[in-house]
Amino acid sequence: MKSKIDGAGPPPVLPAEPGLDGRAPARTRPKGRRRVGVWLAGAWLALVISVALLADVLPLADPTVNIAPAESAPFGAWPEFLGTDRLGRSVLSRLAHGAQVSLLIGVLATVFGMAAGVAMGMLSAVRPASDFVLGALTDSLLAVPGVVLLLALGATMGAGLTPLVLGLALYAMPSFARLARGTTRTVHGRPHVQAAQVMGAGQFRILVREILPAVLRPVIAYSVVVLASLVVAEASVSYLGLGVPPPTPTWGGMISDGQSSLDQAPYLVLVPAAILFITVLSLGVLGRSSRQGNP
Repeated sequence: MKSKIDGAGPPPVLPAEPGLDGRAPARTRPKGRRRVGVWLAGAWLALVISVALLADVLPLADPTVNIAPAESAPFGAWPEFLGTDRLGRSVLSRLAHGAQVSLLIGVLATVFGMAAGVAMGMLSAVRPASDFVLGALTDSLLAVPGVVLLLALGATMGAGLTPLVLGLALYAMPSFARLARGTTRTVHGRPHVQAAQVMGAGQFRILVREILPAVLRPVIAYSVVVLASLVVAEASVSYLGLGVPPPTPTWGGMISDGQSSLDQAPYLVLVPAAILFITVLSLGVLGRSSRQGNP
C-alpha cells in the first residue's frame, strides 16, 4: 500500500518512438520474420509427416521394384516424376517411404532416450547416493562420439532397426538426463513441493504429481532439437551402410546409393540430401522457437 501512496513502483512502459522515416523500430521486424520462418517450418514438417503417414495409400510405385530404365531423368510421368535410381526404382516413392523409416527411427529413439533420461535425471536429483553413479554414466556416454557409439553397436548387433533405435536412444539419453536433473533440483525447493512433503506425500508421488509436469515442459521443447540431431545421425549411419538394410529405403541410404552415379545422375544425391536438409532445418527452427516460447 505504501508504494501505491508514495507513487513508487516500476516506471510505465512507454511506446517505442518511430524512426526518422516514420516506420516502427527495426527491432520489431525480426520477430515477424521469425514467425514466418516458424510457420514455413511447420508447413514443411506437416507435409513430410503427411506423406510419410500416407505413403502406403498414395498413388506411388513400389519402392523396391524397378518401374523404368535405370537413372531416368526427372520430370517424367508421375510414378517416376523425380526420376529413377540406378536399379530403375522410383525416387519419389523411395523418398516417401524413406520418410516413414527415417522419422520412425528418430521419433522412437527420441521417446526412449527422453523416458530413460528423465527417469535417470530425476532420480539422481533427489537421491544423492545415486547421483555420482548416474553422473558418471552420463558423462561416459557424452564422452563417446555419437557416430562411434552407433558404429560400435552396429558392428556388435548387426544392421537393423532395433540396434539403430537403441544406439540413438543411448546417444540422446545423457542430454535429457542433465536437463531433467537440473530442472528437478530447481523445482524441488518450491513451496508446492514442500507443502506436499509436509502433508506426508511419498517421494514417488511428489516426483510424479508435483515435479514431473514441470520437468516435462522444457524436456518436450528440447526433444524437437534432439529429434533433428537424431535424424541426421540416422542418415549418417545409413550412409555408412550400418542402418536399416536394403531394399528398405532411408534418406541416408539413398544418398549413399546415389553417390556412385553422381556424375551421370546428380539428382540421386541432391534430391534426398535437400529433403533431409530442409527437414532438419525445420525441426531446428521449431525446436528453437518452442524453447524460447515464441508463437
